[in-house]
Amino acid sequence: PPPPPPPPPPPPPPPPPPAPARRKVAYAISITKPGSGLLDGAAVAAYSVLKAHRESQYDVDLVAFVIPNATATHEPLRRLGFNVMEKPVPLDITQIRGEFLRGRIDKSGCCGAAELLKLYAYTLTQYHRVVHIDLDVLVLQNFDELLDMDRSLVYTTDPNMAGKNAGALPTQGGFMVVRPSMEEFHELVDTVLEGDFRAGSGWRGSKIGSFWGGQTIQGILPFYYTMVHPGRAEIVDRCVHDCMVDTEPCRAIPLSDVKSAHFTICQKPWGCFRGHRHKLCEQLHVRWLELRREAEEFYGIPGPPNGCPRPGRPNYIPMKLDLLPKVPRYLAAKQ
Repeated sequence: PPPPPPPPPPPPPPPPPPAPARRKVAYAISITKPGSGLLDGAAVAAYSVLKAHRESQYDVDLVAFVIPNATATHEPLRRLGFNVMEKPVPLDITQIRGEFLRGRIDKSGCCGAAELLKLYAYTLTQYHRVVHIDLDVLVLQNFDELLDMDRSLVYTTDPNMAGKNAGALPTQGGFMVVRPSMEEFHELVDTVLEGDFRAGSGWRGSKIGSFWGGQTIQGILPFYYTMVHPGRAEIVDRCVHDCMVDTEPCRAIPLSDVKSAHFTICQKPWGCFRGHRHKLCEQLHVRWLELRREAEEFYGIPGPPNGCPRPGRPNYIPMKLDLLPKVPRYLAAKQ
């Protein structure tokens, strides 16, 4: 008899499961007044974020919260890759029930009540985390370890702004990692509207907030996470993150260990300052100018070899942001 037919070949193995989608975070800035800040700062900060996230497990978007009367910033920010969101102050100051706070909040800190635009970071619930930074912040390395933390807020403090009897140290408002939550957004806004900020003893008499900017972001966040929801926030090393070179430990840290820096004590890079007292300030200024040049190449705009050819603010050469392509090249490549 003929031999039996060979057995059928085994079925092909199933295709491998699709790789899990990378989680996405947003980096947000706030424009709190017309002409607020130099947009060169936003351009270099944005590029520094995108560069740092080349070696990150997270994808990234850029978001800009812009006060309604600063419309001139919309187009350059869009051309830098920001999703521009025009936002009013998230509450009506006249509805603050406490007379003391109602009469003072718009004079608090750098930007008055407009500083509360930063609270909109909590509303971006489509993102895993939102990192809110100021225009004079530079990101030098990714900090995925902060984005992984199971916390509503990760932040650094500003002890130089606090008095001796502060119930909690101020939040340094230039750098905050937020887990978006509409519930927490509304609670924070409602706390401000309640208006229980007392002369000499701060929010609800807690001794938190009796410092510069304490009636807005710098005070409301440490109050909320110390007194209302303790355990939901994490304070991280202020020499590694949002480094301001303002204490001896932060002046001693190597540049290679700094993950983000904030140009406060070190002065703004576009001031072309010379004669820094601290080596790290000088190194950070050099790095900002290097990243500025890289950003010009990245965005496809011409620029000089050095934006600060000579000392002094009048000698700063602004970036040619008016020559930005309508769609950033890095976004056009994805389309």
